[in-house]
Amino acid sequence: MGLFKKKKPSVKNLLSDRQLKENLLDTALSVLVNQQELSLTKEDFTGIEAEFGYLLMIADHGLEALFKIKKDSAVYYFAAQQGKLMLLSINEAQFQSTVAYMLDYHKVTD
Repeated sequence: MGLFKKKKPSVKNLLSDRQLKENLLDTALSVLVNQQELSLTKEDFTGIEAEFGYLLMIADHGLEALFKIKKDSAVYYFAAQQGKLMLLSINEAQFQSTVAYMLDYHKVTD
């Protein structure tokens, strides 16, 4: 009886989409500037690193992403979901466990 078995939606891994990652990072940096975590000086943008945990397009759901921006000792975590970008209040362990869960749940291999 398959009445109650819900099929998982198809998922496309977009980690190789450089333009999409740049757009998300630009928006995230704008959020940090607006919240006065960064200013618009050249020095503030020097040494910024970014790491994407996942970047998925999920059928019937849309874009799902989790990534972090590192500047000196500060780390800022962001999620993109349902057309919104959110600055999160999580730690590295939560970031790693969420990434592991999402990649496993959606069977993302690359």
